[in-house]
Amino acid sequence: MSKGYTNPQVAEEQRRIRYLEQMPGYNIKQELDALNLASWIMSENVQQIDRHLREFIGTGKIVHELPETYSSELSRLLLNFLASVGSMRDVQLRLVHKYWGKDSDFDIRIYRPKVADLFGSGPAKFLIDLRNYVIHRGAPEAHLGSKLIMEQGQPPRHLNSVHYKKSELLAWSKWTGPSKSYLNSLAEEFDLAEPIEHYSNAARDFFGWFWNKFIEEHSSERDQYLTRAAEFWAWYEEKNVVPDWVRQPGGEPPSDWKGKWSMLPLRAPKRAARFKLGTAGFQPFTVDSNGEVAAPESDGWGPFPDYDR
Repeated sequence: MSKGYTNPQVAEEQRRIRYLEQMPGYNIKQELDALNLASWIMSENVQQIDRHLREFIGTGKIVHELPETYSSELSRLLLNFLASVGSMRDVQLRLVHKYWGKDSDFDIRIYRPKVADLFGSGPAKFLIDLRNYVIHRGAPEAHLGSKLIMEQGQPPRHLNSVHYKKSELLAWSKWTGPSKSYLNSLAEEFDLAEPIEHYSNAARDFFGWFWNKFIEEHSSERDQYLTRAAEFWAWYEEKNVVPDWVRQPGGEPPSDWKGKWSMLPLRAPKRAARFKLGTAGFQPFTVDSNGEVAAPESDGWGPFPDYDR
């Protein structure tokens, strides 16, 4: 039985994609994407908590005007944030162990001191331990309050607050030294704004530092992958230009349509962009000490074929 026909351009596209996915730089890109996603999730969780609190704090609402699920939703958002704190740390630590090695020189002399520098303060330690707290005891209870403020010459207003109680948290016996000291320094009723902001700022600084360290370590693999991926997609876009009439109802070509000749001006901007980008697929010939010219060894990438469609 004969094999079915395969469009040569489609086959070439699939071959190039397989090639790219087998490059070392592809894995580096995947790792960076995972790291970036973990950072985005944590940042988005912080913003969601802030938006939720602003629905009450600083408004004219009183507690009884809030939805019944307001406190439950706040607890859910807090749990999401604390989970993302752990995920962010886990992703970074996994990369250290995978690419530098556990207990390697980088791990011991560079990574761990940086962690201690940025996350060794009381607020950061408290937030890390709070994650352990919720694992064992569930979300801490958020207490909502509305106080009526009467000032001479001013209209009455409500001062709203969302706070947690120190005594309730201290009932847990597993707080580490720095976090317990920080907790003891707080008033009986306190909010989580300071530790969340402190940790978020530290996490942002650490993310930027770690991102740069990882890229420095793998810059050549990453650059080669990004260069060849850009070449491929520039070629792909040139070869897969679709005229506007295809997307119109009925998909019928205009009366003056001349096939591939009408496609030339549509492809021209894409081709110009592709040639402006250049290519790393061509390797130079070399001349040895005896004056003999040696052709470059192919690594399987090579120049892109030109198909007419």
